[in-house]
This record gives sequence, C-alpha cells and structure tokens, in this order.
Amino acid sequence: MAATMTGIDFGSAWTVVSDAERGLLLDEPTLVARTRGGGVLATGRRALALANRPMVEVRSPIRAGLVDDPTGCVHLLEDLLVRAGTARGMPVRLAVPTDASPYDVAVLAGVVYSVTGAQPVTVPSLIAGASGAGIGAEGPEMVCDVGAGLIEFGVIEDGALVAATSTPVGLVEFERDPGRALHDWMSVPDRVLAAVPSRTRSALAGRPVRLIGGGALVAGVGDQLSSIWRRRVDRLKRVRYSVATGLLSMFAAPLPA
Repeated sequence: MAATMTGIDFGSAWTVVSDAERGLLLDEPTLVARTRGGGVLATGRRALALANRPMVEVRSPIRAGLVDDPTGCVHLLEDLLVRAGTARGMPVRLAVPTDASPYDVAVLAGVVYSVTGAQPVTVPSLIAGASGAGIGAEGPEMVCDVGAGLIEFGVIEDGALVAATSTPVGLVEFERDPGRALHDWMSVPDRVLAAVPSRTRSALAGRPVRLIGGGALVAGVGDQLSSIWRRRVDRLKRVRYSVATGLLSMFAAPLPA
C-alpha cells in the first residue's frame, strides 16, 4: 500500500496537521502546558484549558514561525500525531517561513524528523499557501500571509517565488498596538517589489494583494493594509487552511473553508 502524505504547518498560534487521504486531521493551538518543574501536562486545546491553573505555565514553543523551544515542539508534535493516528515513517511535507535561514529550517525539520522518523520535504509557506488558494500559477501575484506572529509577503509567478520578505510583527502585535504594527508593515510591499524584475513589477501595477492566513479573517485587517499600502487588498476564499491544502495539493482532498 502506498504511504499517504502528512502535511504539518507549525504556526505561532495554531498548528495544522493534514493528510492526503483523510484531509484535515487536527487544528490545535500551538501550546504546551508544563508544571513549574518542567513536566509536560498537556498540549494544544488541552493545554489552553489549563492556562489559568496555579503552578502551570502555558506557552507556545514557536515564535514568529520558528522554533523557540525545541523540546516543547517535540512534545506538541508527538501528542498531536498520536491523536491524529498518524503512523511513524509516513512521508511528511513541512511548511517553513519563506525567508527562514537554513539553520532555522534545519531546526524545524529536525523536530519533525525526531518525531516522525521521516526527513520532511520543506515547502516555503507562501508557495504552499498560494497553491492552496489557487493563485500564482500563471501571471504574477502579490501574496501576503497574515499570521499571529509574523506576516510574509511575496510575489509568485508560474508557481515560483520571485521575491519575498517577512516581518516578525503579526496579528498579536496588531491587536495590542495597531498603530505600531501598521508602521512596521508599511514598507513590506516596497521591499519586495524593489527586488523583482522591472517586467514583473510593471505587470503587477494595479493588481491587488491577495491575503491568506488566519489573520486575514480578522475584521478590518484587509482595510488597514489597503490604506497603508495604497493598494487594493483582496481576501481569498479558504484562507484559513490554504497552507495545509497547498502542502498536499498533489494528493489531498479539499479541506474545509
């Protein structure tokens, strides 16, 4: 029997595990609950339920899309894959931040390998998200993934990433201090467009920025970005699971909208 493909999207706030045959398996908070002595009590929603307990520390092992606590990431992924019923050794595709360093990608991949026993195929999250949302296969498109811990912005053409950047200021910072977050986001498109060929830049004139990611669902985010970027901003359908869908786009059944 052919091995099915597992997709893993570690987010700063949510981790999504999907399967080429079964679709969406788990969509859980990226949280680990520990005792003050360091013992792991729970992960995901079970950890969230312990957030106000005395002598319990609940935190995310992922910061801005990168591993902040490798041991916590291992505990989280072990628990999620057991609950998902995913067999060890199955092929894995792993979403990684678009401009993560080789070291950061190696750390993410190492966490997955230690749990699954499979060396994951890494896919830049903007490529996966654009594929899952059905954009960038032909003419150039500007894509922005709004996450809890960072936003990623890139230009995709013919399924390839032409240029991209990210900033470690995400929806959490926006909700805490909108003015400061918008200030940090203001120059993001200009940085990317300065790096693309002039032909591509001309083709993008007047085209909207396509929003994906869970943060795109928050009321007002698209309008605020449109205002500071002075560009039309469109939120695509199925943005919540566009990365998960894209990771398995060659194999997977559609995930929920």
